[in-house]
Amino acid sequence: MDDREQLATKQDLADVEKGIKQDLADVEKGIKQDVADLEKRMAAEMKQGFAEMREFVTDTETKLLTAFYSFAEADQKHLSQLDRAAASVNERLNTCERRIMEIEKRLNFSSA
Repeated sequence: MDDREQLATKQDLADVEKGIKQDLADVEKGIKQDVADLEKRMAAEMKQGFAEMREFVTDTETKLLTAFYSFAEADQKHLSQLDRAAASVNERLNTCERRIMEIEKRLNFSSA
């Protein structure tokens, strides 16, 4: 008679159940280890990503500040030139006002 045709005993079923439980425990252990490994890899990759992002932000900040300071320096030179030009115009205006006042004095004195 073939082994497949024999009836299974309670012990046979218990042995199969024990084997299945052991297999399931092994699979569960393997899955837990895989998940733990995945978490470690993801944490490392996230840490690497954050470091790269921090470096990118720092580089961008440096570039922006450099550009801003260059602009501010050029703007300051322009403002200084405008201040000098305004001072020159004010000096000329004061000279003109002084001359006009002298002319007005002469005209007023000569008419009196």
